[in-house]
Amino acid sequence: MLLQNLPPNLQTWGGHEATPDNGKDWFFYNYSLGGTKGLPFDRTILAFNTYDEKFEMFWELPAYYVSKMRASGIQAAVVPDFSFYYTQPRVVHLWNVYRAQWLGRFFQEAGMKVIPRLQFDYNDPDSLDIALRGIPQNCPILATSQQNVEDKANEPKITKHLDEALAIIKPKTVLYYSGPPGKRCMEATKYKGKVVYLDNYAAVRRNTVFDKADGIKGEKRAAKANPESD
Repeated sequence: MLLQNLPPNLQTWGGHEATPDNGKDWFFYNYSLGGTKGLPFDRTILAFNTYDEKFEMFWELPAYYVSKMRASGIQAAVVPDFSFYYTQPRVVHLWNVYRAQWLGRFFQEAGMKVIPRLQFDYNDPDSLDIALRGIPQNCPILATSQQNVEDKANEPKITKHLDEALAIIKPKTVLYYSGPPGKRCMEATKYKGKVVYLDNYAAVRRNTVFDKADGIKGEKRAAKANPESD
């Protein structure tokens, strides 16, 4: 029940205005971000790259929420991305990895194809001791994300963690969700397999600045003011 191949034309769902459906593209939908108006559930991969409180209910009431996703038509999901930080006790890290892997297996039992995910804290040199638990080696697809690269000086640490993890897991494809700083970290790794880059939700929304002159609304105003223009 591991997803074997990523669908073509996969992009991050940013809401119906930022990423309108053309009837062909597939969407990477982070639960609770962007709403679901216009989202084609039968061409959607469910993901959880957002604040933990936005998807804690999946842990509290897994049968209810997974049933809702299945009934909507979603057939694939990334293992949830519960956070852990260097400042927390190690038992919290272990608990969140356990919860993530438990829910991943629950998704499979409910009939959903699953993409394993890699989550680590780059400030913790021993983060992978716990982070790698339960991730199958040689998996078809591995999802990981780096959204909060606060300082360029941290990029070598992220790359080092990625290199170490990918050398152990050896995935065929990496699904990498990030903004530009995180993308640089992945590009600097020694990994030779296929990498599919996805802009994070913030980047997708930023590229369609709704209330600025260069955004969607600005374009509509300009077209209305000059209907004969191309």
